Amino acid sequence: MPTLAYRARPAARNAHARENLASTAPPHAAFLFMPAFGDGVRAAGDIGMYAQNFLLSLTARGLGGIPQTMLGIYANTVREFLGVPDELTLLFGISFGTTDVTAPANSSAPKHQCSSALTPRPPASRVLSRSTVAMTKVAEHYW
Repeated sequence: MPTLAYRARPAARNAHARENLASTAPPHAAFLFMPAFGDGVRAAGDIGMYAQNFLLSLTARGLGGIPQTMLGIYANTVREFLGVPDELTLLFGISFGTTDVTAPANSSAPKHQCSSALTPRPPASRVLSRSTVAMTKVAEHYW
């Protein structure tokens, strides 16, 4: 099994981890922490949706971002450096900045030019269906 062979070679695994961190070292990083309450599933889901929207907003502005759960390995270091309380758990980080289109890792990226302006929203008539409107009215009734 390739996974077992890979795990059996810690030097190669560590070299790959260092390469991963070095090759994705944009000028900015956001660290997403989660409070410890309940089962954590809802908070983790909310943070995931926030992260998705953050990544989409970066793309709309001509930037790129990489979510990295690997940064969780350094949770104590990040927490200490930023002064984050122990009761918050680091889920992952997002490295972000200008996308290097010449990097091999970005060779599968779409070949289009992003403008620095926000992508205009389509009209509501194009994105809303009758079922969406009906569900909104149901939700408004209960909330």
